[in-house]
Amino acid sequence: MKNILSLLLLSVMFITACRNESTERQLINEAEALLETRPDSAYVLLDSITMADNLSDKLLARWCMLYGKAADKVFEDMPYVSQLLRARAWYEKHGTPYEQAQIGLFLGRSYVEDREYKKAMDAYVQALNVAENAEEYNVAGYICSYMGDLYDLKGFFQETFDKYNESADYFLKADNKRSYALALKFMAQTLAFEDSCSLALDYLLKADSIVTSIQDSSVMSTIANGLGNVYRMLGDTDKAEKYLLRSLEADSLEKATSYLALSELYMDMGELDKARLYLSKSRIEPITNQNTPIASLYAEHEIEKKYGNIEFALSILEQYVEKIDSFYDSTINLDILDAEKRYNHVLLLNENARLHNNNLIIIITIIGIGSLLCIIILFYNNRKNKMLYIQEVKLKEDEERIAVLSYELEKNKKEIIIQQSIHDSESKLNLIKDDVLKIEKELNLLRDEKIKNSTIVKKIIKLSSKVVAGNKESLLTNRDWRNLMELINHTYRSFNDFISDNSHGLTPTEIQYCYLSFLKLDISSEAILLNINPESISKRRLRIRQKLGYTGSELSFYDCVFKCLVIR
Repeated sequence: MKNILSLLLLSVMFITACRNESTERQLINEAEALLETRPDSAYVLLDSITMADNLSDKLLARWCMLYGKAADKVFEDMPYVSQLLRARAWYEKHGTPYEQAQIGLFLGRSYVEDREYKKAMDAYVQALNVAENAEEYNVAGYICSYMGDLYDLKGFFQETFDKYNESADYFLKADNKRSYALALKFMAQTLAFEDSCSLALDYLLKADSIVTSIQDSSVMSTIANGLGNVYRMLGDTDKAEKYLLRSLEADSLEKATSYLALSELYMDMGELDKARLYLSKSRIEPITNQNTPIASLYAEHEIEKKYGNIEFALSILEQYVEKIDSFYDSTINLDILDAEKRYNHVLLLNENARLHNNNLIIIITIIGIGSLLCIIILFYNNRKNKMLYIQEVKLKEDEERIAVLSYELEKNKKEIIIQQSIHDSESKLNLIKDDVLKIEKELNLLRDEKIKNSTIVKKIIKLSSKVVAGNKESLLTNRDWRNLMELINHTYRSFNDFISDNSHGLTPTEIQYCYLSFLKLDISSEAILLNINPESISKRRLRIRQKLGYTGSELSFYDCVFKCLVIR
């Protein structure tokens, strides 16, 4: 029973065993170590885990968190929504408030990438509530900033400004001066697009003073560029030139936009040679903003038109239109590729779900069959134990009955002797003899039943019914012979005395055979049991008959042995 249960448990464990995640865990550990210093390498390592959906919930949550942070640093897409939903569910049970808010932010951004803006806003709101309640002001600031981006995408000016303003408040509480300055810059940008340049200028000057104090060159360049553009919109060309030139002094990857802004400024000022110079420089610098090359074509068209090169200006304008069309087409193609990628991911998820359901059905089937087998085995074991208990009780009752009848038999035999000695009436003597015969008959039946129901006799009878190929020895072990002898001696107590006296000169083998005779087996069964031919069995029986004095008798061999007991 224990073996069956163990086998069932091992089968279920084999099917449901978790996939070995050692390789993925090692990649995630390496990526985490590289995240701050080499985010691009960290992203490559994390992106190499192609079957992230098959990870355990805990490891997937960790993968999503690191992937989101790495993707944020290298300007790549967030993990898929389905992955982030699982990660958020895990962090809601086991993560800190910061982790819950951060993964909620990534989920909202992933929804935006899927153009599911309502779900994105819901994810942002939920994450923001968690961050506010836990006073995680820094992550709350980022959430508000991305909410502002979403409002800006939908064209809601006031909501956009309010969310950027709210993000600035949170960054100020978190003492994150860099992000606070950028939030002010986003507020100024929103105002500038609504022609509120004076207000925008105030926010940018405040941001400039902050980044100057912390000496963050990349943000200083961004703020200076913003100030230059706002002063240009206000018509203050001197300050516009000053701040655009300052933006070029800082170490930044955004110099191309500043060169282009200077080119447009000098074009407004009528300094076309400088406009051409800075336009050419804008095309040499590394470009991170994909809109810059297109804008530079339009600026070149305007410059050449002012130079009077109309035909050349028109050709540049045609290039500009082609570039816009090409950019539009590439964007559509990217959207199609992204849509196909996400569709394939959904198909993969559905296939994984189908396989999971199939495995679940197999597991349930195995458990069901195993449970049924256990119930059947328990039923038969209980039934067997019950039968053994009944047999044990019956055997005990028979032994008690045998003891009572043996006592009555001895008592009646003594009574016969007494009656014979005093020459009592023959009718009374006959009655006593009849009682003795009845007792002896019942006693012999009980003894036979006791022998037949014993475990050792059942085993011997079973062994005597089949031939074992290649066996050259007796099927009975020494222990089997001892158990059989103990049973016969206990049942027929006088037989032990008969064997001990051995007045007939029986050999040990012949004595064993006498014990075996109580099973009343035929010659062929005894031949199988003792692994000798039937002729040898017949000769052995004849020798024992001769020694017991029953040569030529028609009595069965068992009756011959039993007569010796009765005579005693």
